[in-house]
Amino acid sequence: MLKIPYGKSDFKTIIEEEYFYQDRTHYIQTLENWDSTYLLYLRPRRFGKSLFISTLHYYYGMEFQAAFPTLFGKTFMGQHPTKKANAYLVLRFDFSGINTETEQDTYDGFLSNVLKGCENFIIEYKQYFSIDSKKEILTQKKPNEMIKSLLHRVHPQRLEQKVYILIDEYDHFANQLIAFNYAYFLDIVTQNGYVRTFYEVLKMYTGTGLVERIFIMGVSPVTMDSLTSGFNISKNISLSPTFHQMVGFEEAEVQAILAAIEIPPSEIAPTLEDLRLWYDGYLFAHRAKQKLYNPNMVLYFAAAYKDTQNYPDSMLDPNIASDYSKIQNLFNIQGNAEQYLGVLRDLLEKGAVSATLTDQYSFKRGFTQDDLVSLLFYMGFLTIRGFHLGTYNFSFPNYVIKKLYADFFIQSILEKNALPFDNHPVNNGIKVMADTGNPQTFFEQVKLILKYFSNWAYMDVYLEAIRGQKPNFEVAMELKYVQKGGKKAVDTLLKAAKVQLQGYLDTPKFNTRTNLKSFVVVVAGDKLEWRAI
Repeated sequence: MLKIPYGKSDFKTIIEEEYFYQDRTHYIQTLENWDSTYLLYLRPRRFGKSLFISTLHYYYGMEFQAAFPTLFGKTFMGQHPTKKANAYLVLRFDFSGINTETEQDTYDGFLSNVLKGCENFIIEYKQYFSIDSKKEILTQKKPNEMIKSLLHRVHPQRLEQKVYILIDEYDHFANQLIAFNYAYFLDIVTQNGYVRTFYEVLKMYTGTGLVERIFIMGVSPVTMDSLTSGFNISKNISLSPTFHQMVGFEEAEVQAILAAIEIPPSEIAPTLEDLRLWYDGYLFAHRAKQKLYNPNMVLYFAAAYKDTQNYPDSMLDPNIASDYSKIQNLFNIQGNAEQYLGVLRDLLEKGAVSATLTDQYSFKRGFTQDDLVSLLFYMGFLTIRGFHLGTYNFSFPNYVIKKLYADFFIQSILEKNALPFDNHPVNNGIKVMADTGNPQTFFEQVKLILKYFSNWAYMDVYLEAIRGQKPNFEVAMELKYVQKGGKKAVDTLLKAAKVQLQGYLDTPKFNTRTNLKSFVVVVAGDKLEWRAI
């Protein structure tokens, strides 16, 4: 059965140990023929970026020439290699995992990651470095001086091979700093900050001809100000439809994975429908022809199904759920949590928000609401739903992200009002409703919660069984809220809710379900009325 590479990002390991690999190598040829050789590509976390960087390393590194047939033989580029295959000295940096708790920790982490990249380069191409030059390079105390010392030692060799620089997670630490240490973030990416001066050195050595290609991957363009000032030769291809599907899964590919993990043919279509709701929906270029699935989410599902021949107990990957804290940080940039929570309220109530997409951040003008919405898009918390006259319409890509937002928003409201909240009674109410069809326990908890959401006037709720789990009942309800109202107003809303819900129940999605319970609910102030229909 198919080996699932969940959590694995080393191309060599995946190929040699015969894990599933979705071939994206044809993009190597496209990148090589592009009009710029210094490229920036942005995608959300856990979207396959590190694997692609690894693939480039093994394809272009001269040290992997003998292994090329084994590693790439079955791929597109293995069958259509370019002249530049295994033709470079590859210098690779990874700026993930930097501790940003203090300013000194951040600096030390950045320097350490530069040191690691330089050290690996020296080890791999040791023929170009003496013991003394190695010591001199690796004992530099500043990132820009270290990379300058390294490239200076290589340049006099006048090599036939040029240098290809790969940078993964170029902005990982910056995306954390921007939320809770904005002043320090500005200090390191502008003027003479160590991030900017690092990229200035890279630019200097592209001018000498030594560094022929640079490929940078990250999540957002918040650090592009340091790139454009210190490294203004890069081309951002993130919004290009040509490279839209360079990482991520297309639906046909997901369908093939489902078949390969031996889901019965009759179950593939309904399973794909579920995965479409939970994991699909990402559009990074408004001219792109199809949406993408988050590959990490799909592989999480595939690994669980392969192990149990059933759906995972939770469709939400715990590693994705860990991004919860990142949402919370983003909504407190420059201490503007109150203003930015209005954006979240609009998203949860209306399902969409409009903004002008920020393709390059200018921190001299401050951080605007458009900047926030754009950052949420780049980080994968929003996706493109439409584009008109220069303005984008954004919405949640899928159920996973919407759940993360809803959880955060509820927690924010509770914290703002100093209200304790325990998930257990709510979860218990849902379980009682699924077992017995009686919603009373659940509604008592809804009554406690909804009084703090005073302008949520209407809500459709559908509690659907996850395929593979078999509750006694599924539930559909129409919920309406009015701040004040007597019996007449409540009855009027109950009747309106019944008509609206009945319209849903008559659709093919619902009219064949034999275990469906349906209710209409009206909350008037702190009073709740409900009826079964």
